[in-house]
Formats: sequence, C-alpha cells, structure tokens
Amino acid sequence: MHTEKTGDMVSVGSYGSIGFYVCDSAGGNCPRVANQAPFDGHKAFSDFILFVYEAAMVATSGGSGRSSGGSFVYSVR
Repeated sequence: MHTEKTGDMVSVGSYGSIGFYVCDSAGGNCPRVANQAPFDGHKAFSDFILFVYEAAMVATSGGSGRSSGGSFVYSVR
C-alpha cells in the first residue's frame, strides 16, 4: 500500500530514495487500514526495533534468548 506522507507523520529513516515514516501521535491524521485503531507510531517503531533485535540475538545465540518453543511472542501497544 502506497500512501502520501501527511503533516502528522515523522521520518524514522530512509534507505536510498525510500523514506520510512510513523504517525507522530495516536491522535494524528495518519493513513490506516480499515478498522485499524489509532496508535502512537514512535512506540510502535521502538517495539518493532526491539523485536527485530531480539530475533537477531536469538538466531545468533543458538536460541538462548527469550523464546518459548522456538517461537516469539510479540504484542503491539
């Protein structure tokens, strides 16, 4: 899904010519899919980064990270 950046979105980085943005606050005017509840993009992005970091650590440590039965449990705020 491609959407245009709104004034309530802030940049969290880029890769080449592709920019990555999150909604600045739960009350911001940001595109969402149908029936999606508003959310704070900063918190969601930090949760995502921590999830990726934990997954990478488990993969490189032979499974000694926090996991249950080889699967991850992840919740979104």
